[in-house]
Amino acid sequence: VLAATATDLLGSPRRDDSATPNTGDIAYYETSMTAEPYSATGTSLGLSSVHFRDTSYTLPFPFPFLGIDQTTVEVSNQGLLQFGSASWMWWDSNASQRLHSERYNRITAMWQDIHTGGADDGVFVDESIADQVTFSWNATSNLDDADVRFAVTLHRSGEFDFHYGT
Repeated sequence: VLAATATDLLGSPRRDDSATPNTGDIAYYETSMTAEPYSATGTSLGLSSVHFRDTSYTLPFPFPFLGIDQTTVEVSNQGLLQFGSASWMWWDSNASQRLHSERYNRITAMWQDIHTGGADDGVFVDESIADQVTFSWNATSNLDDADVRFAVTLHRSGEFDFHYGT
């Protein structure tokens, strides 16, 4: 058992979901990871581009996040989900400072200097499983042209999962 730090990598304080009573401690438990084939499934959101792109997506259910039932999410082609605003979502040399100083409700599975302009790249959404929606990125690193694949699944309960693959 490892105790979580009070701040994240950038020194920002951890935020608590005020809508959920605290019933445990700040310890987290490591679980074994298994290799699974990764595929970006679902419908393209039309965010294929070598430049920043984003779109607003209406969720199939109210998603409780930080005490607010969210009904829409802003999705960027650079790996960011943001609730309530489309402001300041792109990656640039000041992105880490903005992430640290801004007060937007975000889920950042992999907010990086990536693009979705390569062959087969894109951002996809899959609602095929009841009570969840998955956003998948098949992207390319601007740093070294490496293939970057990851996803976030939002559950009706307010939980969310990260998926990373090759």
